[in-house]
Amino acid sequence: MTTRYLITGAQGFIGRYLAQALLHQDPKCQVLGLGRSPRCDRFFTHSVHLQGHRVAAPLPPDLSLCQHDRYRYVALDIQKTGSLVSLLSDYEPSVVFHLASGLRDNPPDQLCRANIEGTVSLLQAIVAANHCPQKIVLGSSGGIYGVPQRLPIAETEPCRPIDIYSVTKLASEQISAILARDHQLPVCWARIFNVVGAGQEERHVVGRFAAQLTAMDAKMPCQLQVGRLDTTRDFIDIRDVITALILLSQRGEPSEAYNIGSGRETAIGDILHLLQERMAIAFATETVYSRPADIARHFADIQKIQNLGFYPRFSLQESIEAVLAYYCSPERVCL
Repeated sequence: MTTRYLITGAQGFIGRYLAQALLHQDPKCQVLGLGRSPRCDRFFTHSVHLQGHRVAAPLPPDLSLCQHDRYRYVALDIQKTGSLVSLLSDYEPSVVFHLASGLRDNPPDQLCRANIEGTVSLLQAIVAANHCPQKIVLGSSGGIYGVPQRLPIAETEPCRPIDIYSVTKLASEQISAILARDHQLPVCWARIFNVVGAGQEERHVVGRFAAQLTAMDAKMPCQLQVGRLDTTRDFIDIRDVITALILLSQRGEPSEAYNIGSGRETAIGDILHLLQERMAIAFATETVYSRPADIARHFADIQKIQNLGFYPRFSLQESIEAVLAYYCSPERVCL
């Protein structure tokens, strides 16, 4: 039997990697991607700085889906519930990955629409289409825990988010839990911590540092801007995130939340040290204004998903190597 996957947010960073992995792992599957933007097989929807120039972020070569006849993309706002019902009725997905999301620095009204209303629309459309998938994996965030009482952070830790993005992610979990209960939907939640990978947006620290350092390496004047270097986070390779998401679609228990992280606590300063060591260049740093709502220490207890058979394969150094390879490849500069 052919497995039919549906991915919302399919042109986002995680969505792209997930679609490619599904097509590679299952030679008989079909993947339907949904997103708000027109289909693009060469670039992400965001931009990056390559050798000092701001350009559309090119896809890593192994993420190109243009040759896959088992992949289809539809530009559709998931808040248009009626259109979504029609699509779901025709496609009848076996598994749904809900990765569509607002960005952390979006205005509050946009975050509420994307993260809360979008989730409600999707689940209502699934109910109205009268076809229940085998599993619905909803992408959430490790940020919903806020300032933790205990470290590492287990799924049983109280959720006390301190920023609007994380508040909307928690609200999305809570509303979807009620809808799942009322309509017997097999929903589980993936609480994803700090992802690292080639091509991600530079709002994330590894990409931001790598962009600045490779500009220096290209003999361009650049001073590295940093925030607090003693802050710690749980960094996990995008390839491990994808492995975890697919595992949840196969073995995740309905109505359960799972942390997706490395289980390792890493200081931002250690990231900088690894990058500097790899680049072998000297640089000055400039401390810039940090976010007013920040958390000093944050990393996941991943025992629950490990009980399903998940173990991170990629070290932080390997993740950083992948990011630097992305920035240092001359053929990627598309001016």
